[in-house]
Amino acid sequence: MSPIASASQTGVEAVGVRAVVARPPAALVAAALVGATLVLLPILYTIAEAVTVDFRDAAGLLFRPLVGRLLLNTVSLVIAASLATAVLGTAAAWLVERTDLPGRNVWSVLIAAPLAIPPFITSYAWVSTRSLRRRGSSLH
Repeated sequence: MSPIASASQTGVEAVGVRAVVARPPAALVAAALVGATLVLLPILYTIAEAVTVDFRDAAGLLFRPLVGRLLLNTVSLVIAASLATAVLGTAAAWLVERTDLPGRNVWSVLIAAPLAIPPFITSYAWVSTRSLRRRGSSLH
């Protein structure tokens, strides 16, 4: 089979031996740049504000006991969440792929569902639920 025949079978146009790859549409590139800019704006703003702070003020804020405690809590949370995710994810994947689990197709979709729901939507749902409970309890 020649390189031209095999390339055309895979859907890539071939000219001689080199494959011609199409450029992404301009609208797609523009949308990606807008999204990336929106994500980077808060980070750039934080950096710009941090540069204007005096070193003594920054040191006074960063080297407080509360910051150390918050850092320890954050690191502990990251370690605990990572270990729990690794154990639960590995067990769930093994059960779905290596056993005759009833409802295997449903479980494979349900296990992947959290990847499709952005964390901010989940957070908003939790906050909304909590504020509804407060409003309900204050009405009585």
